[in-house]
Amino acid sequence: MTIRRRLGYKYPLLASVFVLLCLRALIIAGTSSSQSSRTKSDIKIVNKTTTLEVLSVKPTDHNTQVVSLKNISSKALNGYAGVVGNSRITVDISSGDRVIAPGQTDELEIPIDPSHPNITILAAMFADGSIEGDEAVVAELTEWRLSLKKQLSRSLSVLDAILESSDVDAEKALDSLESQFSSLDPDSGTESRIAGDTLNTEVQILREKRQRQGPHMQRQRLLELKARIERRVASL
Repeated sequence: MTIRRRLGYKYPLLASVFVLLCLRALIIAGTSSSQSSRTKSDIKIVNKTTTLEVLSVKPTDHNTQVVSLKNISSKALNGYAGVVGNSRITVDISSGDRVIAPGQTDELEIPIDPSHPNITILAAMFADGSIEGDEAVVAELTEWRLSLKKQLSRSLSVLDAILESSDVDAEKALDSLESQFSSLDPDSGTESRIAGDTLNTEVQILREKRQRQGPHMQRQRLLELKARIERRVASL
């Protein structure tokens, strides 16, 4: 108000321009707000599950949109699959040792594709190993999870051997883990790569902790990694 009064009394032309710009900003903001509020209704959403609900689809300032999904089942969720535009997306949070509890939401930021704005929820994956949704996708994800489970189970054998060795506290124990995790089963393709990448990320975290805290807790940290892998295997 102070600025407008000063411009109004001393510089009437500038005051008029200022008012017009303010009105234009309000109109644009109102239009943007209207577009955001009807974003979900403008997008065709197909849901092949009975356990996931799309709560909202909101655009961001950098050509993406945030899809908010709610777990409306009575079981903990640890993954889901869908199609956004022409792209297939599979989200697996079992590697993060976390779940989406019943009633909780998860947000997925995805690029906006004006030519194909539709969203299809294909399947929901649960921490008890079950999968619900499109029949063909459920079969595909079941096979994928089974293969991943086998790879992670192999990593437990590798960890057990390291834990029983005399070099368990040495840095070469981490070198050995990284080497063996990278080649769990070369013939298993994508699942081996995903398991290897995830496990080698864990090794890098162990290296960083070793640098900061020293080697004296390395065996305990390896035991904690083993426990996390066991929990993930049980959830696939």
